[in-house]
Amino acid sequence: PPGPPTPWIVDTGKDSIIVAWKPPLYNGGGDILGYHVEKVLAGEKEWTRSTEFRCKELTYTVTGLTEGADYYIRVIAINDAGPGAPGVTEPATVKEPQETPVVDFDVSVKNGVIIKAGESLKLPAVVTGRPQPEVKWAKDEAEIDKERMIVETEGKNSTLFIKKAVRADHGKYQISGTNSSGTKTAETRVDVMDVPGPVVDLKTVMVTKKNITLTWSDPVDNGGSDIIGYEVLRKDAKMKLFRQPIETASCKCDIQGLLAGEEYDFRVIARNKYGDGAPADLGPILAEDPKGTPSAPEKLHYTDRSKNTITLAWQPPRTDGGSPIRGYYVEKMRSDGTEFEVANRKIFTECCGTIENLSEDQEYQFRVKAVNEVGDGDPSKPIKAKIQDDEIAPVITFLKFFKSNAIIVKRGSAIDIPAEVKGLPLPTLQWMKDEVVIEKPDEEKMTMETEEVNRMTLRTKIAIPETIRQDKGNYKLVAENCYGKAQHVIRVEILG
Repeated sequence: PPGPPTPWIVDTGKDSIIVAWKPPLYNGGGDILGYHVEKVLAGEKEWTRSTEFRCKELTYTVTGLTEGADYYIRVIAINDAGPGAPGVTEPATVKEPQETPVVDFDVSVKNGVIIKAGESLKLPAVVTGRPQPEVKWAKDEAEIDKERMIVETEGKNSTLFIKKAVRADHGKYQISGTNSSGTKTAETRVDVMDVPGPVVDLKTVMVTKKNITLTWSDPVDNGGSDIIGYEVLRKDAKMKLFRQPIETASCKCDIQGLLAGEEYDFRVIARNKYGDGAPADLGPILAEDPKGTPSAPEKLHYTDRSKNTITLAWQPPRTDGGSPIRGYYVEKMRSDGTEFEVANRKIFTECCGTIENLSEDQEYQFRVKAVNEVGDGDPSKPIKAKIQDDEIAPVITFLKFFKSNAIIVKRGSAIDIPAEVKGLPLPTLQWMKDEVVIEKPDEEKMTMETEEVNRMTLRTKIAIPETIRQDKGNYKLVAENCYGKAQHVIRVEILG
């Protein structure tokens, strides 16, 4: 019979041992017909045969073993003379060995993939480890879209397919393998090239009756390659088709030759080397000169002031901005303030108005704005004013013209001397004749009346219904307040 083969343990599994051997050095003079493999639990005597038939190979997998147990394996060569001496292995423990996963993309996709939208994507990978790791795919570290992405895993090979890639499929793809020894991940980048998305923030920056200027920003997604230009189209709002394309390299376009009063729609398309992107539309836009806010009111000044009010007047703005002026707002700021604030709650419809509830002896700045349907116009130049009663010295104005300040009449004629007196505070008045104060006159011979017109104006008049010789003389009006004194004399002569 032959001599003993030289066996060794190749691998162990959960319930199996793989054994291999070298043929015996001495074949006993006849061809070796095959081998039998036997096993025994360590510490026991009874060998049992594992091979039902003679094994022709130089390796065999012993199955049906107990996990965690130690076994000896022996191999016996057989020739025509019968079985030879056994070759015995070292004791081997039945267990699945622990190997950490190894995960790798196929060399064809390992360094990234660039495809066009519409093409198919295939990402093959190999995952090894003991026990065989569990495979998981992810895109951009999130779960994959199982409806569009198909994963096929067979043994250590796993492949992800997308039948028709879209731009949104671009990103990083991860495959991970996990077993009891840990997790390993491999990653590759996929670029899906497409036409650009729509431009964003499309708007008009200028509209007149003949020109419209559009601006926009680059698409959020350029399709994976640089934008090489834009196409701008227009159509009358009544038309069906966009036409008259304008090519531009920048995010701005000035469209000229429009018809005043027409409405237009606009379309902008971004372009890259893969073609024209999705359109962005704007409209309808009416071709008309813009309505703006009014210019600043002019010549602001104050006409009156008191302890807590001021009356202002101004001239209207030169331009109303294209729509009628609705009224005016006055703004005030104290000298110790930093911001103007509206002073009149109710809009002033005329070019004047009184501001109330101001602080006495406080200095303010005032300015005025005109308002139309578009909004507030520019403010006027501010003026400064101190809030106090005006200081006005008396002023006398006769309300009739007296040549050379004289009245010369025939005896029996009626005469009257009317006057207006201004001053703040209101002056005190005295009529005198030949330097003597006229007290209460005899009403049949002379009347004297005084009335208050407003807080700074008085009207006064003396009248003689039928003159006599003694009425001749110098009639003097004296007006006085704390800021001064005024006087005026009219000479009366009686003839006949």
